[in-house]
Amino acid sequence: MLTDLHATVTACQNVIFAEIPEKLRNLGKPVVIDPDGRILEPVSLMKANDTVMGAVRRATEADGTAAAELRKLTAEAQGFAQTADDQRRTWESMQTVPAAGAPPGDVKRWWDGLTDRQRETLLFLRTEQIGSLDGVPVEWRDRANRMQLPGEMERIREDIARMTEQQATRNTHGSMAGVPFIKQEEIEKLKQKLAGLEAVLSRLNKPVDPTAPQAHLLKISTDGAGKAIVAMGNPDTATNVATFVPGTGAGLNLIGTDMNRADKMAEAASVYGQSPSTAVIAWTGYDAPQEIFPGGASKDSYADNARADLDRFQDGLRATHQGTPSHNTLIGHSYGSTVIGHAARDGSLAVDNMVFVGSPGVGVDHVRDLHLDGVPPDQMSQRVHATTALHDIIRTTPPGLHSAQPIWQHFGAHVFESNPGTNSVTGFSTEAHSEYWNKQNRSLENMGRIIAGQPTK
Repeated sequence: MLTDLHATVTACQNVIFAEIPEKLRNLGKPVVIDPDGRILEPVSLMKANDTVMGAVRRATEADGTAAAELRKLTAEAQGFAQTADDQRRTWESMQTVPAAGAPPGDVKRWWDGLTDRQRETLLFLRTEQIGSLDGVPVEWRDRANRMQLPGEMERIREDIARMTEQQATRNTHGSMAGVPFIKQEEIEKLKQKLAGLEAVLSRLNKPVDPTAPQAHLLKISTDGAGKAIVAMGNPDTATNVATFVPGTGAGLNLIGTDMNRADKMAEAASVYGQSPSTAVIAWTGYDAPQEIFPGGASKDSYADNARADLDRFQDGLRATHQGTPSHNTLIGHSYGSTVIGHAARDGSLAVDNMVFVGSPGVGVDHVRDLHLDGVPPDQMSQRVHATTALHDIIRTTPPGLHSAQPIWQHFGAHVFESNPGTNSVTGFSTEAHSEYWNKQNRSLENMGRIIAGQPTK
């Protein structure tokens, strides 16, 4: 209707301008001149006048009709306006948002009880809460966290600019400048965070292809070293779901590497495990140690502080998954293996398999001391997998620092093959500790098979 009215008005405008010669419009003189420059006879003038007035009348009628049609598009006329009862219920939903750390099952039941209007309202007014709540479906969490990402990036840019200016002022005028001393190291850490956020944004916007499923942002925070949880694929709909927990040094500065490893594992599950659909999550959802000594990865406290969040996240994946339950795997690398070990030691994780990669120890001395939902103790050795490259420097971890290394025979895990890795004069290297995701490494193939629920080679 509105398109037709627009065409009517446009046609009327064309008639009017055709009947008013360019010379008359430009000169503004009290004469009437036709397109050939001749003075119009009274009859021609009257005819032109009638034509113009007719066009004006048609345009006026069209305008009135358009106004009437537009009035029909109001929220009230279309039934979208909130009634008093709708407004009351929306307000109540804002007051009942579950607290951080609430059981994911309770969160999902609360979410299911909301209308779409209430959900949209909460998405804009409780963005940070919705984005971080385990038990809220993945698509909604993703939307909430994407809304926060540009603001976080801009805030860090402003901090970098402000601190750089303060540093320059102090360097010029000394302590008399009246600004605090800024270490270059602080600015560099902010730049690394910004680079991490830019890497997340780039991955979210990457075109979907067989090596890069649609990414979903399940958490973002710039506190401390920064946290991010990014799913490669949709955990709510995937047949096979894996969560990858990185180790020492993890944070926004390394999120690009962790997302890349998650992508590689998702591809391996498809290629080697023939997984029909896969989601692999880069879970930098804890404050990871940023160094080994002193007071870093040698301590258990980082793992102990992370276990509740990791446990709840796994429960959330179960709560929001659609249809037949997915096959879930939890993978920990380096200190990340210590994190998932402590979580399985002190609770019962909602996963089907665990994988320890390059592990210094997982907090227990035998697989029977780990707990997975629905898995009897005598079957744990079939569900717990481990690998460490022959030349991985992690093998030199002092015995007992984090209890037994899971590749030790007496631990009882299923040990699968990795390539030996880069050697050195000592027989061990830090390079080998990071080569598990190299294209031709047997560990990558085997991790893909485990994620897909297939036997290793």
